[in-house]
Amino acid sequence: MPDVITIGEMLADFVPEKKYYLLRSGGAISNVAVNLSRFNIKTGIISKVGNDFLGDYLINFVKKNKVDVSLVSKTNENKTGLVFVFLDKNGERDFSFYGAPSADQFLDKKDILPEYIKSCKILHFGSIGMIGFKSRQATLKAIKIAKKTGKIISYDPNVRLNLCEGDIERFKINIKKYFKYADIIKLSKEELEFLFNMKITDLAEKNIFGKKLVFISCGKNGCYVKYKNVFRYIPGYKVKVVDTTGAGDAFMAGILYKILKLNIFNKDNYRKNFYNKKFTTDELVEIAKFANKAGAKAVMKKGAV
Repeated sequence: MPDVITIGEMLADFVPEKKYYLLRSGGAISNVAVNLSRFNIKTGIISKVGNDFLGDYLINFVKKNKVDVSLVSKTNENKTGLVFVFLDKNGERDFSFYGAPSADQFLDKKDILPEYIKSCKILHFGSIGMIGFKSRQATLKAIKIAKKTGKIISYDPNVRLNLCEGDIERFKINIKKYFKYADIIKLSKEELEFLFNMKITDLAEKNIFGKKLVFISCGKNGCYVKYKNVFRYIPGYKVKVVDTTGAGDAFMAGILYKILKLNIFNKDNYRKNFYNKKFTTDELVEIAKFANKAGAKAVMKKGAV
């Protein structure tokens, strides 16, 4: 059974290559699962795809990467989500989503098996899986089971303004609703500013996240870690950037990998152990360095993984 379960979107990315587009596996939740599996972590994903060739491609890709897909279901009602990725001369990316509402938005509560959730140590989710009514209810069911059974929960808000459907303030409110469920949070500095109207330096004095473990990614400049009264900057790695797609997901996987390697998983109530543990500054820096390295490796090749 998996040590980490991710729940949310599996999407097909079309990535530019000269005059053509290459089909690649995408979706933040899927990317995290594959990266973790490549770190030799037992990983599973809960998602829904269309009963189409793109859905088959995504399932086969994550399965080939040794991610458990037993709870990835297919639907004939909606197509697999499709994303065109646009890259500028520096490899920075933007996205254009097609096929909304895509199949992943129709993950159903009946697709969530309590025994499967109970088998993991960490449950990871993102905000895109909270957009559709059905997928939101399904994800919340999984979160509540995880919380009740002492699992650690991680959250990536993964802000995509082109999915907000015009009402930016409501979009913000909806994404912020789910921070309360998370024990581990990953934000980009742009997301921190957008959601909380805060600069990174404000976190040095304001502890808006309480006892949660928070990482703020800053792209090529590295990241910050905020934990209770600890606030540290960890520089990034200088590499040749080809495509920044999926860098944050590799960074997120790096965080979860290093946390899994800590001695807090020797009892069933992992969440209680997590909050009882007093992370040292050295441990926090070590986690952040590894996450920075994972993110840096991700930008050196095309595609989200």
